[in-house]
Amino acid sequence: MAKQSNYHNKNQQKLTREQRDNQVLGRVFRLFLLGIVAECLLFFINDLYINGTAQSLVGIYYSLPYAAAAGFVVLAVGLALLIWKRDVSPLSRKIFGWTAGVGAFVGICSLVLRLVYPNGGTYLCVVIPILTVLGMVFLLFQREFFVIAIILSGALFTVWVCRKGIGTVGWHLPALVGSILVLAGLVVLTLLTRKVEKQRGLWKDGFRLRLLPADCDYRMLYLTYALSFAAILLAVLVVATTYYTMWVLGVALFAFAVYYTTKLM
Repeated sequence: MAKQSNYHNKNQQKLTREQRDNQVLGRVFRLFLLGIVAECLLFFINDLYINGTAQSLVGIYYSLPYAAAAGFVVLAVGLALLIWKRDVSPLSRKIFGWTAGVGAFVGICSLVLRLVYPNGGTYLCVVIPILTVLGMVFLLFQREFFVIAIILSGALFTVWVCRKGIGTVGWHLPALVGSILVLAGLVVLTLLTRKVEKQRGLWKDGFRLRLLPADCDYRMLYLTYALSFAAILLAVLVVATTYYTMWVLGVALFAFAVYYTTKLM
């Protein structure tokens, strides 16, 4: 009888784990489809806005402020419903979340297309796949690898900005100041991570929130911070090394991805 009970419990745990994995894969698939839809929509609008007729360009240009305002209003409504309507069904909260997400997408994209002409659409078409991949990493991998992927991706972008901006006439000062701010941010992030480590992955100041799992390997986070700091500092001091520094960061990101993939198995 005890053996049958243990067998039943093991099957129940296996079923629960399979259901959880299926839920995660379903979310990843929906996020992937959402990224494709957003990318196709931006391609279509950008093509009309940049390569279309003068009439379409003028029409889209003057409609973008209204679209941005409507998007931010919808975002505010969705966030307000999420905050104040906490005792509703899970389906209702999903609808509120989707409302806020759609509003944020429309508002931010419209604002960027209007303010960053003519390259705003191109930038958005690059940012959307990056955010989609990061979202998939968040859903599939450990929380610490999600942080590592963001830090290394940001370091890669910062080094690229140093490569393109430092030493030029118009972008030398913005690239230099931005890189210094990123370096300062890495120092602050290291101190905050140390504080969270002492609290076993929890943030306890003012509110209680789990930021990292209790079994998080903080050595990997500190290694990422140190590598990113050294790469950006080297790019600022010796711009000629940026090409090789970007390769080092890319290889490090791939190595971390392989390492955390093996930990999932």
